[in-house]
Parts: sequence; structure tokens; C-alpha cells
Amino acid sequence: MSETFAHPREALILPASTEEPKPLGCKELLKDGKWNPHALKRALENARKRYDFYEKALLILEAGYMLFPTGSCDLFAVRTKRRTPDAQLVKSEYAWGDNRTTRQAKAQALRAGEGRYVSTDLLIYQRQEAIEVEKNGEKVKVDGFRFRNEDFQDIEFPLEIAKPELMQITSQAMALKFFDEIGVLRIRSDDAAAPRKADPVILGRIIYPIKQGWASERRRLTFYIGWYIDTATL
Repeated sequence: MSETFAHPREALILPASTEEPKPLGCKELLKDGKWNPHALKRALENARKRYDFYEKALLILEAGYMLFPTGSCDLFAVRTKRRTPDAQLVKSEYAWGDNRTTRQAKAQALRAGEGRYVSTDLLIYQRQEAIEVEKNGEKVKVDGFRFRNEDFQDIEFPLEIAKPELMQITSQAMALKFFDEIGVLRIRSDDAAAPRKADPVILGRIIYPIKQGWASERRRLTFYIGWYIDTATL
């Protein structure tokens, strides 16, 4: 007695359904597939942040600015959407000099056109009060001070770039609201026989919005805004 077997491919064919398939939304697909929605949302959010970053870089290049090697520079302006800075309350036994001293404000990785520029120097408020500290293994109350970030401050151009030409091109760059940080790089002469003051270079930087591994600082992309050379010292 002989038996016939269906071809393996034929055995996999399912009978046609008489019902039309219903379109599934993202929520239904996640539920049916038992996927973790948080991982997908995080991946989508990171994709949006990367898009905003590279779109901002493209807008800067199209505006005529050139890439510049990324390195350290002295920031004097940062872009933020916050109305007030984070309080960052600190208690200490010791005063921090003047009652209104400064801390450094940090930029946000914003989309092009968002936020406003403020000074990197934050206004700090301190007041005297009793605080609890640990001495010889015991907690005791002593006279101390309480500090908090009070407000943002207006931008002050560094003295060496307070030249009409540099201030004009810097103001034009700020009006675009492309750069997250704006600072000055001081380039000094290497000629010991004819030393001169530093020629200030104005740089704009954008912040890569996604933290890389365990790195404490996020990557930056730097662009050249302007350079002042005092021809009288050449």
C-alpha cells in the first residue's frame, strides 16, 4: 500500500481567510507581540534627538559657518528654555564671599530657534541659618549658610572681544538661535621673540543630545563664528 505525502511547502500553506484583516495600531502591535513599550519609546525619542542635532548642524552650515576643531574654550553665553535655573540647594559652614556670587549655568540641547541666551554666570543667593553637620560621629547644629541658584544673568561680552565687528557677528549668530553654547578661544603667539596678546576666536557649539556610555560630558560639534586679529601687533 502506497501513501502520498504533500510537498513540504504545500503543507505550510494556510487556508485563505474570509475575513478582511484589521489594521493594527502601534499599541496593538506592542501588546500582541509582547514587546516592551518603554524600550521602543526610548529608541524613538533618541531618534528624534539625533534628527534635531543633525538638522541643526545642517542649518548652521547652510548659514555659512565652518566647522572648527572641538576643544576647550571659555563660554560666555548658553541657550536655555528654563525661566529660572535649578535651585541646587547647598548647605555649608562657610560663606562663599559676597552674598551674590556666581555659579556656571549649563546649556540645553535645544532645537533650532528655541530658547534664549543667558550668561554662563548664575546669580546665587545665600543666607545665614542653623545647619546640621556631623562632628566626631555625632550630628550637631551649627551656624552656617544656605545657598541656592537665584536667577539667570544678562550676557556680558568678554573685554577682549568687545570690538564692534566681533559683537556684531556674535549678535547675528545669537539671533539665529542655532548654537547651544558660544565662547571665546584665545590663540597666543608662539614666537617668544615677539609675544603679543591673544587673538580671540569666537566659537559656537552644539551639544549631542544623547549621552555616550559612562562619559560625564556630552560630545560637541564646534563652528567658527569670527576671529579678531589686531594688525598693529603683527
